[in-house]
Amino acid sequence: MVNQVDPYSGMTGMGMTGAAGGNELGQDDFLKLVIAQLQNQNPLEPQKDTEFIAQMAQFDTLNQIRELNQAMTVMRGLAELSQASALVGKQVQAVTSAGQTVTGTVGSVSMVNGVPMLDVNGQSIDLYNVLKVMAAPPATTPPA
Repeated sequence: MVNQVDPYSGMTGMGMTGAAGGNELGQDDFLKLVIAQLQNQNPLEPQKDTEFIAQMAQFDTLNQIRELNQAMTVMRGLAELSQASALVGKQVQAVTSAGQTVTGTVGSVSMVNGVPMLDVNGQSIDLYNVLKVMAAPPATTPPA
């Protein structure tokens, strides 16, 4: 068993390592389990067809839920990137990874390991560490 930590919610879950080396059981793993069930069943009391159909339906449902979860993760990432992009040119107050409070104008946004990072005064700030958003500082015009 492998403990997985969701980087967005911080929640942990239990996952099984499949034959492909990932943290999920794939279709090949499911088929291997079905074959093992067939080979090891009692010939006097074979498993009913309806039980196999129910297992396959459950596996299909699980795959559809997994695909939906992946799509939602992509949508969440795009929404976070959009939120971060709206801060470009605005003044923010945030906490750095070292725990210092910094105030400055957001110059750019980049995605690092799925987390939107803001460039504030040359420092990379996690979007989730923004404490305050203020209007953009007034533009200064040089005297004529």
